[in-house]
Amino acid sequence: MVPGVPPLLTPVPLTSAAMTRQCARPSCDRQAVATLSYQYSASVVWLESLAPEPHPMTHDLCDLHAESQSVPMGWELRDERVPRLPLAVAAEIG
Repeated sequence: MVPGVPPLLTPVPLTSAAMTRQCARPSCDRQAVATLSYQYSASVVWLESLAPEPHPMTHDLCDLHAESQSVPMGWELRDERVPRLPLAVAAEIG
């Protein structure tokens, strides 16, 4: 509780669990790292870094399912994910 702030307006700290999403593939319990979207009229599938917010017209995927993603014949897969550095490399840079 914050003094002078009504209880319903008190900020609630976000935890990492609140900011993670699970892979959309059935029976996969891995953390999502990419978002898949598509446009039927252009026969294009986009694979992007995980979107900040979930959306009902996209699918969040774990690294395993994002890497193994394939598209129907005649469709184009546009992998626009930002490369992620391994934790050890990121720690050396940071």
